[in-house]
Amino acid sequence: MPSAGSSGRPARAGTKRNYRDDSSSEPEDSPRPSNTPAKPPKKRVKVDKGEGESDAKKSTRSKKPKAPKEPSKKKLWDDRIKKRGEWIQDRKYKHQGHPFTFTKSKALEYAKQFEPKLTERELLTLAYETRPNPIEGYRASHEYSVNDIDALIQEKALALGVTVKAPQPPPPPPPSDDWWDPLHPPLIVPDYTPPENAHPDDPSPEDIIWDGEHIRHRNILLQDACLLYCVNEDDLRDLARHSRWLDRETVAKRAVFLHGGFKRHNEIIVSRRKEAMEAYRAKVAVRNFHDGEPTEHYSLYLEGLFQKRQKVAKESRGLETILKQMWDERCFPGPEHDYSENGYRLRVKQFAPMIQYDERDYGCEWRWYHHWGRCFEGRWDLTA
Repeated sequence: MPSAGSSGRPARAGTKRNYRDDSSSEPEDSPRPSNTPAKPPKKRVKVDKGEGESDAKKSTRSKKPKAPKEPSKKKLWDDRIKKRGEWIQDRKYKHQGHPFTFTKSKALEYAKQFEPKLTERELLTLAYETRPNPIEGYRASHEYSVNDIDALIQEKALALGVTVKAPQPPPPPPPSDDWWDPLHPPLIVPDYTPPENAHPDDPSPEDIIWDGEHIRHRNILLQDACLLYCVNEDDLRDLARHSRWLDRETVAKRAVFLHGGFKRHNEIIVSRRKEAMEAYRAKVAVRNFHDGEPTEHYSLYLEGLFQKRQKVAKESRGLETILKQMWDERCFPGPEHDYSENGYRLRVKQFAPMIQYDERDYGCEWRWYHHWGRCFEGRWDLTA
C-alpha cells in the first residue's frame, strides 16, 4: 500500500530519482558571489629618487631672460620708409635736368620689372612734378623721374643686402631699313667741283648750304631724289645700284653739277615751282573746288612718314609727348635751317609739290604751301 507521501503512482523499475541533498548545501556563513566584478590589484610603481629630485630642481630653477632679437633688414627698411613718409605735394617743384618721367601707374609698372620691386608706399616717398594730364587737361598728373626711381631701387637693394636685377633686355629688332637706319648704307661722294659753264656769280663751294630746304632727311629714296632736285633716274643710277637709299647731300651736289652750277640749278627749281602753281590753278578752275591734293606726291614711304606724324600730333592734342617728338625728329630731322636772306641766297633749292590751303579766316585768300612743309614766300621762293 502506498505511503501517504507518495503520489499514488508506482515507481518505474530501474529509474533512480534525484533528490536534493540538503546536507550538501553551503553553510550560511560562507560568502555568496556578487554581481560587481572584482577590482584588479594596484600596480606599484618604483620611483627613482634621483629623477624626482632633478624635476624638482628644474621647477624651482629661475629661467634666464632671452637676448633681444635683432630686427631683420626688411624690418629696418620698412621703418626707414615709414619714417620718411609720403612726399608732400609742391606744385612749383620741377625735376632737374628734364629727365624721362612716368605717371604713377606707369612708374609702378616700370619699378616692378626690377628686383627688388618697389611698393606703392615706397614710390610715394619720391618727389613728383605736377603737370596737366595729357588726356584730361583739367586733371593734374604726377610725373615721377626715372632717375629718382632707379636711385630708390638701388637704395632698397643696399638696405636689404641684395643685388639689383634688371629685366632682360628685349631682343634687338629686325633691321628696319629706314632712312635713319638703312640696311645698306648709301654711297657718299663728299667732293663738289663746279662745272666749267657755272655762272660767274655762283658762291664758292665752301659757302654753299647743302642742307635740304624742305626734306632734311640724311638718306632719301630714288623717287624722292628725282622729284626734289629735278633730275632723271639715269643721272643717279650709279648711286641707286649701291643702295636703295641715296645720300641727300651727294644727290644735291650731283644735281648742281648736272644743271650747270649753283645759280642755274636754283633757276630750274624756281621755274618748276611756277609751272606747278599754274597747273594747280588750272585744276581748280576746271573743277571749281579745291580737292586738297598737291600737284605731285612724294614716294609712298615718305608720304606715310608724314601721315604718321600728323596722326600722332592729333592724338597728342597739341601737348608735347615723347612719341610726337620722335616722329618730329623722323619727319623734320636736324636743326631748322636759316630763314634769313643769307640762308635763302646760299641754299641749294629743293622742289616740293605745291598746294593751297584755306586759312579758315573770313575774307582771307587761299594760301600757297610747300607739300608737308612751310608756307610759300614769294620773295624768296621765286628768286634764284
